[in-house]
Amino acid sequence: MKHFRDCTKSAPRELYANVILTAEPRKGPDGHYGGALVVIQICWLGPREGGAPIVNAILSWSGGSCLLNEVAEKTFKNQQDSVAKVLKAG
Repeated sequence: MKHFRDCTKSAPRELYANVILTAEPRKGPDGHYGGALVVIQICWLGPREGGAPIVNAILSWSGGSCLLNEVAEKTFKNQQDSVAKVLKAG
């Protein structure tokens, strides 16, 4: 959370970013859900060269494993589908 905050606290208005804190959607062999899962949504609405440094800073976090990285130019619908895929473990 600190890395995310540090990368976004002075970002321009062209950046939309949020953090979703949830439980891992898959059950383990014992029938219990796994640990915590952090989903970071980012959207840059502006010239590519303006967003690249901010997006690269967010992606530079090395504090844990990344299960899925779908950072790319995409439509709003595709972005929402990406989040749904993670949250539904699909």
